[in-house]
Amino acid sequence: MSIIQNIRNKYLGLMIAAIVIALLGFLVMSGLENNSNNLFSEDRSSLGEINGTQVKVDELDAIEQRLIANAKAENPKLKEEEQDQIKEQAWDDLVTQKLMEQEYEQLGIQVTDKELRDMLTSEYADPMVQQNFRDPNTGAFDPSKVKQFIDQLRTSKDTAQKNSFKQFEEGLIKQRMSQKYSSLLGMSVYTPKAMLQQTMTARNTASSIDYVMVPYTSIKDDEVKVTDEDCKAYMNKYSSIFNVEEPMRSADYVAFDITPTSADTQASLGSLNSLAAEFASTTKVEEFVAKNSMVMYDKKFYATGRAATPLIDSANKRAVGSIVGPYFEDGMYKMTKVLAKKEIPDSVRASHILVAITKDVSEETAKARVDSLFKAIKSGANFEQIAASVSDDGGSKAKAGDLGYIHQGMMVSEFDEFCFSKSKGTMDTVLTQFGYHIIKIVDQKDFKASTQSATLAKAMVAGEATINNVYAKANSFYSSVKDKASFEAAIKKTGANKLVAENVRQGQNNIQGIGPSRELTRWMFEAKTSDVSGVMNLKDKYVVACLTNKVEKGMAPVSLVKKQLEGVIRNQKKVKLISDKYKGQDLAAIASKAGGTVASADSLRLDGANQSEIGQEQKVIGAAFNAANVNKVVGVGGAQGVYFVKVKNINKGTATVDEMALSQERQMQQMQAMQNLGRNLSFVLKRRANVKDSRYNFR
Repeated sequence: MSIIQNIRNKYLGLMIAAIVIALLGFLVMSGLENNSNNLFSEDRSSLGEINGTQVKVDELDAIEQRLIANAKAENPKLKEEEQDQIKEQAWDDLVTQKLMEQEYEQLGIQVTDKELRDMLTSEYADPMVQQNFRDPNTGAFDPSKVKQFIDQLRTSKDTAQKNSFKQFEEGLIKQRMSQKYSSLLGMSVYTPKAMLQQTMTARNTASSIDYVMVPYTSIKDDEVKVTDEDCKAYMNKYSSIFNVEEPMRSADYVAFDITPTSADTQASLGSLNSLAAEFASTTKVEEFVAKNSMVMYDKKFYATGRAATPLIDSANKRAVGSIVGPYFEDGMYKMTKVLAKKEIPDSVRASHILVAITKDVSEETAKARVDSLFKAIKSGANFEQIAASVSDDGGSKAKAGDLGYIHQGMMVSEFDEFCFSKSKGTMDTVLTQFGYHIIKIVDQKDFKASTQSATLAKAMVAGEATINNVYAKANSFYSSVKDKASFEAAIKKTGANKLVAENVRQGQNNIQGIGPSRELTRWMFEAKTSDVSGVMNLKDKYVVACLTNKVEKGMAPVSLVKKQLEGVIRNQKKVKLISDKYKGQDLAAIASKAGGTVASADSLRLDGANQSEIGQEQKVIGAAFNAANVNKVVGVGGAQGVYFVKVKNINKGTATVDEMALSQERQMQQMQAMQNLGRNLSFVLKRRANVKDSRYNFR
């Protein structure tokens, strides 16, 4: 017993320590496996950083949703590639917004509470405020109406309306900050009198030259070698234009397309034919289409020429109960049933009030608010006044809700259906992707015979056997490769078509020739050069890729730009060869040997005006106004060849002393400078900023 007790006493501490370590290990592993917000988890709410400021998911989502909703309002059938482009635009917009906010903060630009009150309630209120608070009878702006509205809002329990007005105020503040920033930049632009006189003197200076142009094609390209060292020297000379702003990857790949076979086609057509009898007899058309069709049921009536496709439009000319098809359209076999016919207007004039659903305004809140507004209008409140003051649709709000005449298909589906299925004078609430609307049908005209139909569609898709066969081919190819050399060998052996995904950016969701390809892009940024991917399933094809090149942020490698530089550098070398060949000869001799002619260009202008004889050859124009070139022959490299120029005469203009003319010139130049600054401001801010884009980690 004493021995056992000694062992217990000696090793008890070690046992306790081991248990504690095991428990800690368990807790750490649990934390790592769990995506909870702890020390070991990643911040899933941040998509990157802009000069150290985090970009939150909900910030970008709000901009994306707004831009996509606007695009879908114009084109409901927005493609995935188009949505990806819009998402890129949303990111650019958010980056610009954040950078501008940082500029405002650094420069101390702000809008005080007093200034905001003046923008809302003074006689010099912001034009947006004046527009929304005009007397509908006189058109005059009444500041007291704004004060009354704000006072009522303070005691109101309508949270949605308060949020809406808060957003309006924030919009005014942003607009005023932008105006102040632009004004600050504008005041910093100044053109000295000496520069104005120099510009006006140059504008009045003229030159006359004789010249011979010897084309670059007079020397064969294979006679002039362009090396990597030549490219490096050129890039070093113009280093600022060869800076890579974000990492890129390039890969070779082989695509194995999953194409339906004739057996798949027959299966698709046979499936449609087997449903024909039931489709003809069913009275529950909407349910039947939802269960059996690849296209959604559209219960709207369409006049001739307005249906979704020409073939459906043609089917609509048949009698009620008719079944048309099968026919092939949009990659699918289709069958259309004519359901009903009636007269509907060709155009409708409508007005609406929108209560938008946003990240700050829930659907329930929007519904409560729209019901309150609808009740007020039904009780006698003025529709136009309410639309002009509270509608979330900025475009129609300026017109007291009036949308003018609309044609079928111009609005989103629910809005469209209400306008073309209800009668003139009808007013009701309608829910769409934008929020709740109060829609009033003001007028309807040009009624036409219209048809309601239902379409059953079966896509011509590859069957399981076809998919398995294509995968087997892709997997067989992959099994034979392990690096770039074996990848190239396998292509040569199998006769596969090698394709190239070049200069793919980290956040790129689509690759030309492939389409949606997030999986491939992600792999490219995780792989090493010469790595071969597994078999990737990308929508309608299997892909095996080999990473061929990695370009990091910073100075571009020669391999990335050599193709673009070769022609430029080759021509530069040809300039020397051609210039040396005709050195010391007069224009007549050069023209004779080169097979050209001596041409003249009179009244050339230094500012580039009236250059019809030689086009926009800036180096030639520069040589034409160099006094050292008078009565001398000099060789100048142009766009198409070497110009041998002899300056005959330079008529120098005189500097103006007219203060009014100088003032007008200064105003024009400063306006141009501001326009250029406005166009390039976003680019300049982004270029000097430290932007970390981590979207690819989460999307």
